[in-house]
Amino acid sequence: MFFADFNVHSKYSRGTHPDMEIPTLARWAKYKGVGLLGTGDFTQPQWLVGLKKFLKPAGRGIFDFDGTRFLLTAEVVCAYTQGGRPRKINHLLLAPHFQAADRIVDALEKEGDLATEACAAVKLTAEELVSVVRKAAPE
Repeated sequence: MFFADFNVHSKYSRGTHPDMEIPTLARWAKYKGVGLLGTGDFTQPQWLVGLKKFLKPAGRGIFDFDGTRFLLTAEVVCAYTQGGRPRKINHLLLAPHFQAADRIVDALEKEGDLATEACAAVKLTAEELVSVVRKAAPE
């Protein structure tokens, strides 16, 4: 058994402390006994650069920093109108490697502003989001 936390956001997300960097996340994960963390916000361009700087592949979609294991994750909000009513649905994306994350970012940049808010909002339905992500990174 192990403990995991995928509800993580970067320092680029609204209301998040500016010290939210990979070394800080790793240190607190060890302190709390969390064995696997989501990186959060891989769709945010500046954060993705930092993830590539700190994280080393550890196999099977897992990354390592100083003994703490990470998965590439990002929260994406589908914001659209259906039946004349606004809808917002949050989704958690997982990428198996940085190449897939890059392709997902490239595809989603056409659907919303990824740099402004780390929790990206796209003007897609949930079905459209799944289609765009699966086309960009079928793995």
